[in-house]
Amino acid sequence: MPAKKSSLTNRDQQYASFLKGIKLLGFGILESHATQNREGYVELYEGKKLTRKISANYSTMEVEKEFFNASAKLTLTMGDKKESQKPVVTVECTYVAHFHCDTCQITKDLAERFTKSELRLVVWPYFRQFVNDMTARMGIQPVLIPFSAVS
Repeated sequence: MPAKKSSLTNRDQQYASFLKGIKLLGFGILESHATQNREGYVELYEGKKLTRKISANYSTMEVEKEFFNASAKLTLTMGDKKESQKPVVTVECTYVAHFHCDTCQITKDLAERFTKSELRLVVWPYFRQFVNDMTARMGIQPVLIPFSAVS
């Protein structure tokens, strides 16, 4: 019986091996920022005109053979559904992650592929908690954002 051919390309096999060996060794907030216009928020909230938008930007920072660093900047803005005015609530946070891979050699291509596709899965739970906590501390109804990450 002939051997079954793999449907993965050599590049995909290399990436799969990379994913198995990667370890998160450091993670933290680089910077954060939050603003609120309380009167504008109350007006939009009571008028049921409040909407939220989440944006994300992921980037690879430093790549070496044994490790790489990546950052994720996530921003929640809340404002009027119909108008493009200045947001009434903004919560922004930049995270930095430090990864090692003992079983593989890290390349720029592998690190960038991971940053653009999988880093969001690492960062998203921390951002959800940060937004919920920060909005509760603003004295407004705590914001619950979805479980799924923004790409």
